[in-house]
Amino acid sequence: MIQITIDDKQINDFLKKSPARANWALKEAFGKTGGHYRKWLQGFIQGGGQGWRPLGPASGGPEKSPLYALGALTRFKVAKIQKTFYRLSIGFFHARKTSGTRAATFRKFKARFKASFNMTPMALAKKQEYGYTKQVTDEKRAEMASRGYPLRADTKKLTTPARPMIGLFWKKKRKEIPRFVEKAFFDLFFSKKNQRLKI
Repeated sequence: MIQITIDDKQINDFLKKSPARANWALKEAFGKTGGHYRKWLQGFIQGGGQGWRPLGPASGGPEKSPLYALGALTRFKVAKIQKTFYRLSIGFFHARKTSGTRAATFRKFKARFKASFNMTPMALAKKQEYGYTKQVTDEKRAEMASRGYPLRADTKKLTTPARPMIGLFWKKKRKEIPRFVEKAFFDLFFSKKNQRLKI
């Protein structure tokens, strides 16, 4: 998960001059930004990343792999941490019990994900981000054989290479996101929306 805050002089000036409308526009701008980049991150993961090693045949292919299901569980959240200061979180994190219908839907998909892949989305995201190696147990050997992928007798470990998601997302988008927030803020501030909040 990444967390983003914005300290923009122009926006801060508007927050002082027209606090009610600027505060509304800033919150909406963060929400618009979160939705836009959450979709980008989902597409990035489900599309196989960039520079990732291909998925192994045992994964069942891109649309049946845990990574494809994981992409659908990317989320964003806008939190007010000061009177005129917001924080945008994008990635994988726990749904709050008080977050309404969307959180309930997320919990349902999360439970289905755990039942299918025997780990939580956050656990898989961490393993994929950095890669991991696990010992081959008799149970794992039998499972692979039952799926049509028998392991060699001398195979003692299985290694999953790192497939960076959050880190690479931030590297690619960190300079672009503040500009996106700023543009969304001014588009909203000077729009005809919510006219009861005067400029």
